[in-house]
Amino acid sequence: MVPPCEIMIDGELKPGGSYCDVRNAKLPPTKWSEAFDMKEYVWFDLYFE
Repeated sequence: MVPPCEIMIDGELKPGGSYCDVRNAKLPPTKWSEAFDMKEYVWFDLYFE
């Protein structure tokens, strides 16, 4: 599960999450749901030429 945290937006604390564990796990996006109990997410790949 993505660890909960709070972030300041326009002077108001809002619920958020840290995705560092997802990034650091070096798993393909197809495994995120299983490994981190993520229900919905979007990913994209950037290719530089």
